Amino acid sequence: MRTRATPILYLTLCLLLSPFGAEGLCVIQGAPSVPTVTILCYMNGDNDLSNEVLHALDMMETVGSSDRVNVVALVDGHPEWLGPYDAAWSRTRLVHLQADPRIGRITSPVVEEWGEANMGAPQTLARFLRTAMQAYPAEQVYFYMFAHSQGVLDTRDYGPVQPVKTVSMSRDDTSGEKMPLDRFHQALKKGLNGSRFELMVFFSCLANMVEVDYAMSDVTRYLVGSQDEIRLVNEPPGRYQIRGMRFEQLIAGLKQTPAADIRELGRALVDSHVDSYEQAVSLPSGDGGGQTRRFSGGMALVDTTAMPQLVSALDVLAQQLIRDAEKAVVVQAMRTALSAAQPFASFLKMEYYDLLGFVRHLRAALTHPELEAACDRVLDLMSDRVLVYARHTSDCAATGISIYLSHPLVPDNIFQAHQTLYQANRFSRETQWDEMISIFRARLKGAPAADLIQPAAIKKGRASSTSTRP
Repeated sequence: MRTRATPILYLTLCLLLSPFGAEGLCVIQGAPSVPTVTILCYMNGDNDLSNEVLHALDMMETVGSSDRVNVVALVDGHPEWLGPYDAAWSRTRLVHLQADPRIGRITSPVVEEWGEANMGAPQTLARFLRTAMQAYPAEQVYFYMFAHSQGVLDTRDYGPVQPVKTVSMSRDDTSGEKMPLDRFHQALKKGLNGSRFELMVFFSCLANMVEVDYAMSDVTRYLVGSQDEIRLVNEPPGRYQIRGMRFEQLIAGLKQTPAADIRELGRALVDSHVDSYEQAVSLPSGDGGGQTRRFSGGMALVDTTAMPQLVSALDVLAQQLIRDAEKAVVVQAMRTALSAAQPFASFLKMEYYDLLGFVRHLRAALTHPELEAACDRVLDLMSDRVLVYARHTSDCAATGISIYLSHPLVPDNIFQAHQTLYQANRFSRETQWDEMISIFRARLKGAPAADLIQPAAIKKGRASSTSTRP
């Protein structure tokens, strides 16, 4: 039988047992809430990545979803590169992954058949985000993209300048279309509708660039990507000697601990990718023999919330370089820094450079206090705020993030075409980086600085101051 004295007795016991004694308060706390998580996977295999994309989906299916974690994928294959998977995967399918330990067949339920959707169209990306987030709402949302990318520019396309040439993300061979960086970003914004990803993962070549990370800074807290090419070795077919990032590990980590620390998850993804390169691979040769090779690789976890600060610091550095462009010692420092920094795939590997390496070499070659201070600011932000974790193989001097810089040996017609395209991205629009590139390209080729400073006026509205490769 319950009596009215029971609450008084309970309160008395709370006061006596409280670590604050009788003067404290008895606070009754429930267990911390476990967040719901949705993982959105945009997997564009409508190209020569088809077999690798489907295998990655198959591996993710070995983990699958849970009552707190939903894994939703929009996947599109190509009929010529399906590998062991059936012809239905040459269409675009929305899949809700369920755990199945078998490899070689994907059994998760297809939520919707989208026919032959264009995975290179921003409308497809935005539709996927809206559809999946409406069907599987969650407190935390992660984004994973497995697709071709060429960074901020399609720098290996040397034909006439066309709208398609400005694209860098998610090549779809059936449609012949790819997304420009700005339209890719706009599709994300539209699909998110005010939300923000906890983490974005780009399993795509050359995606970890200042220009890309800055564009993503308002749609995600953290980003994992590679500034290098990603080489996948599936020789002989089915062996997957190098398959790179094990994204299924992140899914497993979230299933076990939905409130897991994002930085730890990101670090584990970086390690899983680079670990796969820490071995020699055997490649068959045409004469029936074989050869052993090692490939370089790298990956980094970036805090995108710090990107606006880094971009501001890079703008200050660019403006200071422009002001000192007439000084021979500064021109020589630029020459030294360009030669010493790690280059990445682009036109003759002369347009994408490791940012941290470039600024370090520039700083070491300078004796100008203002330029030294500008370099130090960039270096400090990179080390202390932007780069959370980076790792690469020993044969690569990469540090995590690259940036567009055009070497003076790039032919004038290629430079002008790429510079025009480059000026369409947000980083270029909001900084003096593209003007600095133009000025120092001419200075390094011997043009007088006095004729070059004037065109680099501050932008209006802003104050001065074998392998497969995704």
